[in-house]
Amino acid sequence: TICCGALVKYWAVAVDAVAGFVQYQAELKAWDHAPGILCVNEAGGTATDANGNPVLFPDRVVKCDTAVVCCAGAADDKARHLFFDAVTSST
Repeated sequence: TICCGALVKYWAVAVDAVAGFVQYQAELKAWDHAPGILCVNEAGGTATDANGNPVLFPDRVVKCDTAVVCCAGAADDKARHLFFDAVTSST
């Protein structure tokens, strides 16, 4: 289990220490999430909204659809589907 701030969770995904996580938050502050999402994407992972769309930060605070689903590059399709299924079952 990884706790603490957003960047620690994104870092763990970027280095494949965990398969991923779901950030249940519809409003994101760019300074908390943009650096981590960039690291995950550059490391070969994915960080999308609940519909699989990229999370973009055109402003300081951004609304996203339900949650951010973040998956490591090493995560298999089964793990990715489990994260998306978790979002679907929680709404």
